[in-house]
Amino acid sequence: MDNQQESHSNEENKIRTLTLVQSIRSFILGELRALIYDHEGSHFIKFVNIAIAIEYLGACLDEFPFNEEGKSETRFNDALKKLFNNKYKKFTKKDSDAYLFEEFRCCFVHQLRP
Repeated sequence: MDNQQESHSNEENKIRTLTLVQSIRSFILGELRALIYDHEGSHFIKFVNIAIAIEYLGACLDEFPFNEEGKSETRFNDALKKLFNNKYKKFTKKDSDAYLFEEFRCCFVHQLRP
């Protein structure tokens, strides 16, 4: 393989680094949106991805690394409080009728059940 072909091949194999905004646009607003609205399949799988995406968005709001231990609850609740309609705020409190972190997110993410 000559140098020109090798250079072209290396360019094609480079890992593309996405900015935070690009990843939200691509994965949350693009792929997840398509899965939820355009896919005829299981509603169950859609909710699993929504639960994960809410926590991901919460991670985008804080100053900690994405893999920081012990931040799931705070991140999930912060996303609901700061990015969603105010009607969801009441579900970010442990004493609410439906504490979404435990009754929605944890069930789907850890046990794959509603």
